[in-house]
Amino acid sequence: MWMIGAPLIAFFGIGGILFWIFMPRIGIGQIWVAVSLVLLAVYGVITWAVRRRWARIERLMRDGLSGFATILEAEGTGVAINHRPQVRLRLRVEVPGRAPYEAEVREVLPFLGLESVGPRRRVPVFVDRDDPKRLMIDWSGVGAAAMTSGTDPGEPVDEVAARLEKLQTLRRRGLISQAEFDEQRRRTLDRI
Repeated sequence: MWMIGAPLIAFFGIGGILFWIFMPRIGIGQIWVAVSLVLLAVYGVITWAVRRRWARIERLMRDGLSGFATILEAEGTGVAINHRPQVRLRLRVEVPGRAPYEAEVREVLPFLGLESVGPRRRVPVFVDRDDPKRLMIDWSGVGAAAMTSGTDPGEPVDEVAARLEKLQTLRRRGLISQAEFDEQRRRTLDRI
């Protein structure tokens, strides 16, 4: 994002200062400097918000509890971000050592998560230790792999087989490239 923002800010800032110095009567320099300051503020706020969100996600994955959630209800919100739909999910969350509870989240679905959303589907989640309503669906399956290893050897294999079938379907439909398929297949098989 800063690859676009920084040149724009520099263009308007430097150009505005030059206009202000060499043509002070027309006022274009002052306008350009104001535009550069507004752009700087907007890009600063966006960067702060994105970094804050990523820090929360990293903290949740590092310090949160791994568990599973059963999708009770999935409903589209009518919003799409980068051609990926946002959905509202009502979940029944099960975390070891805690009573099951219901929660609601809004998620922008990754391409590989499109077929995972439906009633009674189980998805791995990370849950905040202090605020159980704050959770994140683990579309990569990292938390699930950690939880299922060493418990029931048949269960992860079934999940891996289902994931590989989904990947093949996405590749056949042209939703992912062969390279993306190969990479996701390798990652899925590495989790066994």
